[in-house]
Amino acid sequence: MAAADAQNGVRTFEFQQDMTYRQRDTMRRENPDILCRHPYTQGQPPLFTFFTEHTAAWRTAFNKHFGEDVTNIDNGMKLRIYEDDPQTRLTVSFYNTGTVEVLGSDEALRNFEQTFNILREITEAARDTPANVRTFEYQQDMNDRQRKMHRDKIRRENPDILCRHPYTQGQTPLFTFFTEHIVAWRRAINEHFEDDVTYIDDNGMKLRIYEDDPQRHLTVTIHHTGTVKVNCSRAAVRNFQQTFNILREITEAVRDAPANVRTFEYQQDMNDRQRKMHRDTILRENPDILYRHPYTQGQTSQFTFYTEHIVVWTAAFTEYFGDDVTDIDGNGMTLCIFEEDPQRHLTVTFDNTGIIDNTGTVEVQGKLKALENFEETFNILREMVEIN
Repeated sequence: MAAADAQNGVRTFEFQQDMTYRQRDTMRRENPDILCRHPYTQGQPPLFTFFTEHTAAWRTAFNKHFGEDVTNIDNGMKLRIYEDDPQTRLTVSFYNTGTVEVLGSDEALRNFEQTFNILREITEAARDTPANVRTFEYQQDMNDRQRKMHRDKIRRENPDILCRHPYTQGQTPLFTFFTEHIVAWRRAINEHFEDDVTYIDDNGMKLRIYEDDPQRHLTVTIHHTGTVKVNCSRAAVRNFQQTFNILREITEAVRDAPANVRTFEYQQDMNDRQRKMHRDTILRENPDILYRHPYTQGQTSQFTFYTEHIVVWTAAFTEYFGDDVTDIDGNGMTLCIFEEDPQRHLTVTFDNTGIIDNTGTVEVQGKLKALENFEETFNILREMVEIN
């Protein structure tokens, strides 16, 4: 249900009380960068959420607009605004699924609603502005080797900044930059261009984008040294400069987001009992963080995490997967998900070790492909748990 504030022109969506999390998530994604108001729940603070494909740009907008009134927490993925004023204090959480959550008092959210359009304008300006580009300049007496050394120096002193080779008649324009995050950049390119990406080599380090469109065609080569080269037609130059800022936003969001999965590491001389004690210690020190067991040939792959909210996690799994969940033991503590699909089939076991204090471990078993898919879903489930 859509609504608009007559005074400030902010368009908002009202979530209905009986909507499931999946329905709310769908509404957010179909209406990016539009505020959604959650229905009031007794004892919980008022809440706005919205979905965006430009998390880094929104974070920049919040920091730029609120300035010294912002406190960054958790590598900037959570912000506190007006921390010392209970009436206007806001807590803003950015999730790597694209969801942004804004918590505060009624007065704080009314003020935020009026500010929202300003923040969106700052975000859009950051996205639409072509990236600043440095053109390599050479001294007249430099030979080819000296020019290459000069380029390498400039790139490394200015990581993630776009550099342009001087244009030579008859040659394809060439952009280049240096990065310490080649995996994040490759993921950003794939996320942004999606079906328009074609892999040239087997390891995905050379990509063609818009292969059949001469006006937008790009060839991207990512070197293991950290150098990235982008060849394009002259017609594609401005489009790529504008796109570069968006790609950098996605890269920063990927880098700053908490690691999806951590892997248990053991000392070589540990026996089985010591390994179990080590796992238990790590899990309890890192609640609601997904851990992977080292893969053993022939065994089913497994994730584990510890939580202090096991009942809420059980409800989140059941609500999110809906009709795809089968309750094996009848009490909701062992769930079978996508039972008839071998590629997605998961078995989830809730071990409620602390019946009174609602603590315990959750184990998720399945084939490697099924667990890869679950990694992305885990962040959505964690959002559901945190909101509830």
